[in-house]
Amino acid sequence: MGGTVGKSLALLDCLAAVQDDIGLSELARALNFDKATTLRLLTAMVTHGMVEKLAHSRRYRLGPMVLRLARKREATVTFPQSAGPILKSLSAAVQESCHLTEPAEMEMISSIVVNSDRAIRVQLVAGQRIPLHCTASGLAYLAFGPRAVLDRVLAAPLPALTPNTCTTPEAVLREVSATMARGYAFNRGAFDIETCSVAAPILDGTGLAKGALSIAAPTTRIDEHGLQRLADSVVAAAHEITRTIFGSLSHSSHSSRSSR
Repeated sequence: MGGTVGKSLALLDCLAAVQDDIGLSELARALNFDKATTLRLLTAMVTHGMVEKLAHSRRYRLGPMVLRLARKREATVTFPQSAGPILKSLSAAVQESCHLTEPAEMEMISSIVVNSDRAIRVQLVAGQRIPLHCTASGLAYLAFGPRAVLDRVLAAPLPALTPNTCTTPEAVLREVSATMARGYAFNRGAFDIETCSVAAPILDGTGLAKGALSIAAPTTRIDEHGLQRLADSVVAAAHEITRTIFGSLSHSSHSSRSSR
Protein backbone atom coordinates (compact mmCIF):
# COMPACT_ATOMS: atom_id res chain seq x y z
CA MET A 1 0.00 0.00 0.00
CA GLY A 2 2.82 2.38 0.93
CA GLY A 3 4.47 1.74 -2.43
CA THR A 4 1.26 2.47 -4.31
CA VAL A 5 0.68 5.71 -2.38
CA GLY A 6 4.24 6.83 -3.02
CA LYS A 7 3.98 6.09 -6.73
CA SER A 8 0.65 7.91 -6.94
CA LEU A 9 2.10 10.99 -5.29
CA ALA A 10 5.12 10.88 -7.60
CA LEU A 11 2.75 10.72 -10.57
CA LEU A 12 0.79 13.76 -9.34
CA ASP A 13 4.04 15.66 -8.78
CA CYS A 14 5.13 14.85 -12.33
CA LEU A 15 1.80 16.06 -13.75
CA ALA A 16 2.17 19.28 -11.74
CA ALA A 17 5.66 19.87 -13.13
CA VAL A 18 4.78 19.68 -16.84
CA GLN A 19 3.51 22.77 -18.62
CA ASP A 20 0.77 20.97 -20.57
CA ASP A 21 -0.92 17.59 -20.74
CA ILE A 22 1.19 14.45 -21.12
CA GLY A 23 0.82 11.01 -22.69
CA LEU A 24 0.99 7.64 -20.98
CA SER A 25 4.35 6.64 -22.48
CA GLU A 26 5.94 10.01 -21.66
CA LEU A 27 4.69 9.82 -18.10
CA ALA A 28 5.93 6.26 -17.62
CA ARG A 29 9.39 7.22 -18.92
CA ALA A 30 9.58 10.34 -16.74
CA LEU A 31 8.74 8.29 -13.63
CA ASN A 32 10.69 5.19 -14.63
CA PHE A 33 7.53 3.11 -14.18
CA ASP A 34 6.33 0.40 -16.55
CA LYS A 35 3.32 1.37 -18.66
CA ALA A 36 0.98 -1.12 -17.00
CA THR A 37 1.67 0.30 -13.54
CA THR A 38 1.35 3.87 -14.79
CA LEU A 39 -1.97 3.11 -16.51
CA ARG A 40 -3.33 1.40 -13.38
CA LEU A 41 -2.45 4.41 -11.22
CA LEU A 42 -3.87 6.85 -13.74
CA THR A 43 -7.13 4.93 -14.06
CA ALA A 44 -7.65 4.96 -10.28
CA MET A 45 -6.90 8.67 -10.01
CA VAL A 46 -9.15 9.54 -12.96
CA THR A 47 -11.97 7.77 -11.13
CA HIS A 48 -11.45 9.99 -8.07
CA GLY A 49 -10.96 13.22 -10.03
CA MET A 50 -7.29 13.65 -9.15
CA VAL A 51 -6.31 13.22 -12.80
CA GLU A 52 -8.25 14.14 -15.94
CA LYS A 53 -8.04 12.15 -19.17
CA LEU A 54 -8.60 14.23 -22.30
CA ALA A 55 -11.03 12.40 -24.57
CA HIS A 56 -9.78 13.95 -27.83
CA SER A 57 -6.09 13.13 -27.29
CA ARG A 58 -6.04 10.36 -24.63
CA ARG A 59 -3.49 12.45 -22.72
CA TYR A 60 -3.55 13.35 -19.03
CA ARG A 61 -3.44 16.41 -16.78
CA LEU A 62 -4.25 17.27 -13.16
CA GLY A 63 -7.92 16.82 -12.33
CA PRO A 64 -10.50 19.11 -10.72
CA MET A 65 -10.18 17.44 -7.31
CA VAL A 66 -6.63 18.80 -7.00
CA LEU A 67 -7.95 22.35 -7.45
CA ARG A 68 -10.72 21.72 -4.94
CA LEU A 69 -8.22 20.49 -2.36
CA ALA A 70 -5.88 23.41 -3.06
CA ARG A 71 -8.71 25.91 -2.54
CA LYS A 72 -9.69 24.22 0.70
CA ARG A 73 -6.14 24.39 2.00
CA GLU A 74 -5.75 28.00 0.87
CA ALA A 75 -8.90 28.93 2.79
CA THR A 76 -7.87 27.18 5.99
CA VAL A 77 -4.07 27.64 6.12
CA THR A 78 -3.33 31.36 6.45
CA PHE A 79 -0.15 33.39 6.79
CA PRO A 80 -0.84 34.40 10.43
CA GLN A 81 -1.77 30.88 11.44
CA SER A 82 1.22 29.23 9.81
CA ALA A 83 3.91 31.92 9.78
CA GLY A 84 3.35 33.47 13.21
CA PRO A 85 5.17 30.77 15.22
CA ILE A 86 8.02 30.71 12.69
CA LEU A 87 8.48 34.49 13.01
CA LYS A 88 8.57 34.22 16.81
CA SER A 89 11.23 31.52 16.63
CA LEU A 90 13.25 33.53 14.10
CA SER A 91 13.15 36.70 16.19
CA ALA A 92 14.18 34.81 19.31
CA ALA A 93 17.05 33.10 17.49
CA VAL A 94 18.56 36.25 15.94
CA GLN A 95 17.42 38.64 18.71
CA GLU A 96 16.18 41.18 16.18
CA SER A 97 12.77 42.40 14.99
CA CYS A 98 11.10 40.48 12.16
CA HIS A 99 8.08 40.96 9.97
CA LEU A 100 6.20 39.25 7.19
CA THR A 101 5.10 41.58 4.41
CA GLU A 102 2.55 41.09 1.65
CA PRO A 103 2.10 43.06 -1.59
CA ALA A 104 -0.49 45.81 -1.65
CA GLU A 105 -0.54 47.40 -5.12
CA MET A 106 2.77 49.33 -5.40
CA GLU A 107 3.84 48.77 -1.79
CA MET A 108 4.40 46.05 0.77
CA ILE A 109 2.38 45.95 3.98
CA SER A 110 3.57 44.48 7.28
CA SER A 111 1.00 41.81 8.11
CA ILE A 112 2.80 39.99 10.96
CA VAL A 113 5.29 41.70 13.26
CA VAL A 114 7.48 40.35 16.05
CA ASN A 115 9.61 43.01 17.73
CA SER A 116 12.83 42.19 19.54
CA ASP A 117 13.02 42.43 23.33
CA ARG A 118 16.37 44.24 23.15
CA ALA A 119 16.52 47.80 24.46
CA ILE A 120 18.04 49.06 21.20
CA ARG A 121 16.02 47.65 18.34
CA VAL A 122 14.10 48.49 15.18
CA GLN A 123 10.46 48.99 16.16
CA LEU A 124 8.22 47.53 13.47
CA VAL A 125 4.50 48.31 13.20
CA ALA A 126 1.80 45.95 11.91
CA GLY A 127 -0.07 47.50 8.99
CA GLN A 128 2.79 49.78 8.00
CA ARG A 129 3.15 50.32 4.26
CA ILE A 130 6.67 50.36 2.85
CA PRO A 131 7.94 51.05 -0.68
CA LEU A 132 9.17 48.37 -3.03
CA HIS A 133 12.26 50.03 -4.47
CA CYS A 134 14.24 50.75 -1.29
CA THR A 135 13.41 48.04 1.26
CA ALA A 136 14.70 44.50 1.58
CA SER A 137 11.13 43.15 1.60
CA GLY A 138 10.24 45.12 -1.51
CA LEU A 139 13.34 44.04 -3.42
CA ALA A 140 12.77 40.38 -2.47
CA TYR A 141 9.25 40.63 -3.85
CA LEU A 142 10.34 42.47 -7.01
CA ALA A 143 13.01 39.85 -7.70
CA PHE A 144 10.69 36.85 -7.40
CA GLY A 145 7.23 38.34 -7.94
CA PRO A 146 5.30 39.13 -11.13
CA ARG A 147 7.35 40.85 -13.83
CA ALA A 148 4.49 43.31 -14.38
CA VAL A 149 4.95 44.71 -10.86
CA LEU A 150 8.65 45.29 -11.45
CA ASP A 151 7.90 47.05 -14.75
CA ARG A 152 5.39 49.35 -13.04
CA VAL A 153 7.84 50.22 -10.29
CA LEU A 154 10.60 51.03 -12.77
CA ALA A 155 8.25 53.27 -14.75
CA ALA A 156 7.11 55.19 -11.65
CA PRO A 157 8.96 57.88 -9.67
CA LEU A 158 11.59 56.45 -7.32
CA PRO A 159 11.73 58.92 -4.42
CA ALA A 160 14.90 59.28 -2.35
CA LEU A 161 14.16 58.60 1.33
CA THR A 162 17.82 58.67 2.40
CA PRO A 163 21.15 59.34 0.64
CA ASN A 164 21.41 55.54 0.15
CA THR A 165 18.13 55.14 -1.78
CA CYS A 166 18.33 53.86 -5.36
CA THR A 167 16.47 56.46 -7.44
CA THR A 168 17.03 55.28 -11.02
CA PRO A 169 15.59 52.24 -12.84
CA GLU A 170 19.12 51.04 -13.58
CA ALA A 171 20.10 51.09 -9.90
CA VAL A 172 16.93 49.28 -8.83
CA LEU A 173 17.45 46.65 -11.52
CA ARG A 174 20.97 46.03 -10.25
CA GLU A 175 19.59 45.42 -6.77
CA VAL A 176 16.88 43.13 -8.13
CA SER A 177 19.43 41.13 -10.17
CA ALA A 178 21.70 40.75 -7.14
CA THR A 179 18.72 39.60 -5.06
CA MET A 180 17.78 36.96 -7.64
CA ALA A 181 21.37 35.70 -7.76
CA ARG A 182 21.81 35.26 -4.01
CA GLY A 183 18.21 34.41 -3.06
CA TYR A 184 17.72 37.24 -0.56
CA ALA A 185 17.66 41.04 -0.51
CA PHE A 186 19.86 43.33 1.55
CA ASN A 187 19.23 46.95 2.49
CA ARG A 188 21.50 49.21 4.52
CA GLY A 189 20.01 52.61 5.21
CA ALA A 190 18.05 52.98 1.95
CA PHE A 191 14.65 53.30 3.65
CA ASP A 192 15.73 54.47 7.08
CA ILE A 193 19.32 55.60 7.50
CA GLU A 194 19.67 53.82 10.85
CA THR A 195 18.17 50.49 9.76
CA CYS A 196 19.74 47.47 8.10
CA SER A 197 17.51 44.64 6.85
CA VAL A 198 17.62 41.35 4.99
CA ALA A 199 14.61 39.64 3.40
CA ALA A 200 13.79 36.42 1.57
CA PRO A 201 10.76 35.75 -0.62
CA ILE A 202 7.91 33.47 0.39
CA LEU A 203 7.14 31.48 -2.75
CA ASP A 204 4.07 29.59 -3.86
CA GLY A 205 4.26 26.19 -5.53
CA THR A 206 5.13 27.76 -8.89
CA GLY A 207 8.05 29.76 -7.53
CA LEU A 208 6.19 33.10 -7.56
CA ALA A 209 6.61 35.37 -4.53
CA LYS A 210 3.48 35.86 -2.44
CA GLY A 211 5.24 37.95 0.19
CA ALA A 212 8.56 38.36 1.98
CA LEU A 213 10.09 37.67 5.37
CA SER A 214 12.47 40.28 6.74
CA ILE A 215 14.80 40.86 9.70
CA ALA A 216 15.46 44.49 10.65
CA ALA A 217 18.31 45.63 12.91
CA PRO A 218 20.12 48.84 13.83
CA THR A 219 22.78 49.54 11.19
CA THR A 220 25.48 50.02 13.81
CA ARG A 221 25.01 46.46 15.09
CA ILE A 222 25.41 44.60 11.80
CA ASP A 223 28.80 43.94 10.23
CA GLU A 224 29.43 41.64 7.25
CA HIS A 225 29.59 38.52 9.42
CA GLY A 226 26.39 39.50 11.19
CA LEU A 227 24.68 40.20 7.89
CA GLN A 228 25.44 36.71 6.57
CA ARG A 229 24.16 35.16 9.80
CA LEU A 230 20.88 37.07 9.46
CA ALA A 231 20.63 36.20 5.76
CA ASP A 232 21.07 32.49 6.42
CA SER A 233 18.43 32.62 9.15
CA VAL A 234 15.83 34.56 7.14
CA VAL A 235 16.25 32.33 4.08
CA ALA A 236 15.78 29.18 6.18
CA ALA A 237 12.69 30.62 7.89
CA ALA A 238 11.18 31.80 4.58
CA HIS A 239 11.68 28.32 3.14
CA GLU A 240 9.96 26.84 6.18
CA ILE A 241 6.95 29.14 5.67
CA THR A 242 6.88 28.26 1.98
CA ARG A 243 6.85 24.53 2.79
CA THR A 244 4.23 24.96 5.52
CA ILE A 245 1.77 26.92 3.38
CA PHE A 246 2.47 25.95 -0.21
CA GLY A 247 4.42 22.69 -0.02
CA SER A 248 7.83 22.00 -1.51
CA LEU A 249 8.87 24.02 -4.51
CA SER A 250 9.60 21.79 -7.49
CA HIS A 251 13.00 22.02 -9.17
CA SER A 252 11.42 23.01 -12.48
CA SER A 253 9.53 25.86 -10.86
CA HIS A 254 12.67 27.08 -9.11
CA SER A 255 14.63 26.97 -12.34
CA SER A 256 11.99 28.90 -14.27
CA ARG A 257 11.95 31.65 -11.62
CA SER A 258 15.73 31.84 -11.48
CA SER A 259 15.97 32.30 -15.24
CA ARG A 260 13.38 35.07 -15.37
